[in-house]
Amino acid sequence: MATSDPLSSLEGDMLDVAPRVKVVDGDIKATDHIERLPNVANGTNGSVQNSHTNDTVKHQCDVLVVGAGFSGITAIHRFRKLGLKVKCFEAGGDFGGVWYWNRYPGARVDSEAPFYQLNIPEVYQDFTFSQRFPGHVELRRYMAHIDKVLGLRQDVTFNAQVISATFDEAKGLWTMKTAAGHEATCKYLMLASGLLHRKYTPDLPGLDRYKGKLVHSASYPEDLDCTGKRVGLVGAGATAVQITQELGKEAAELTVFLRRPSYCLPM
Repeated sequence: MATSDPLSSLEGDMLDVAPRVKVVDGDIKATDHIERLPNVANGTNGSVQNSHTNDTVKHQCDVLVVGAGFSGITAIHRFRKLGLKVKCFEAGGDFGGVWYWNRYPGARVDSEAPFYQLNIPEVYQDFTFSQRFPGHVELRRYMAHIDKVLGLRQDVTFNAQVISATFDEAKGLWTMKTAAGHEATCKYLMLASGLLHRKYTPDLPGLDRYKGKLVHSASYPEDLDCTGKRVGLVGAGATAVQITQELGKEAAELTVFLRRPSYCLPM
């Protein structure tokens, strides 16, 4: 049977747009280690605009997208092409998702560049990565390029951490609220908030008595200098391997604590 619902053409591409989630309560908080990049969208060399100065508090739209990483960006683009009015709430201060939050030394993607970009011709036809495995700075430049080409920023509110989502069964509408006081009413809700935004700190005995500098890779201070210092690193996953490669060059002593060894090759 024919349907007038524009989302029907996305079958197989999008999942869980039906109202299943009643409450969304994230815990992302802005950190003070965010690198300032040129405002490519506005063609200036100033700092990136973290939120719209003239952004309205209440929005009405067809689709609300939560998150402005790769998934959120793709969703905004696809929904626009369907003729839908789209709004996006992003907890961070710019596009990128995991590449906005992760700034630790050596942070880079472990997939080759040709496979780690959007399949949108107007985006990839005039952007070339300089590295086979791009680092986090170049990936943020890539995000700025996507924004410049697609004009995404006009539909995104940054520093907008979603704190609640309520579905009205009678009206068939979602009402979303952010910690900053923004509110959006929409028919469709797309959660593109990812899985990597919540950091985990193990409850290690004596950690509360540690007098040195305690740092988590998910909120790595941009000005942290480990030159000539004794450094202990807990973990041996991809993040730990990347940090080890960089801190090993400058720390006087670097000790990695791990449960089991892993085999690694230089990227």
